[in-house]
Amino acid sequence: MSKLSEAYEKWLALQPFSPTDSARLDRKFMLDFNYNSNHIEGNTLTYGQTEILLLFGKVVGEAEVKDVQEMTASNVGLKMMTEEAGLKDIPLTQNFIRTLHKTLLREDYTVHRNLLYPYHIAFNLRNIVFKGIYHLPFVAFVCKYTQVFQRI
Repeated sequence: MSKLSEAYEKWLALQPFSPTDSARLDRKFMLDFNYNSNHIEGNTLTYGQTEILLLFGKVVGEAEVKDVQEMTASNVGLKMMTEEAGLKDIPLTQNFIRTLHKTLLREDYTVHRNLLYPYHIAFNLRNIVFKGIYHLPFVAFVCKYTQVFQRI
């Protein structure tokens, strides 16, 4: 028997969980999911800071505002996905995915690239929908003398 089959059999033997065990498992998953997902993306909060933030809404020690906001948004996104997964009779909609994406990002996603000095370019990666047609993202070329050339 494979290790996966053995683990699955043990899992089934534990079913059904008591409400206390279910709550502990949910809490552990919430903390691990949020910490690991954000840590991969460069979030600097420790596991302990993450736990206190998500369980008590407090920040302990030094932390960047951006990291706290990302962690909180990630937890809101996890709650949204959990609730949506519980709605078995309702199909997943494009509107939900857009709302989830906006919740996780918290702001428009803009990439700034430095070109050969003194030029600069910024891409706003949020697609613009106008009359049902997707347009290219907004692109602004900022030149040495602060002239802006735009293409939509």
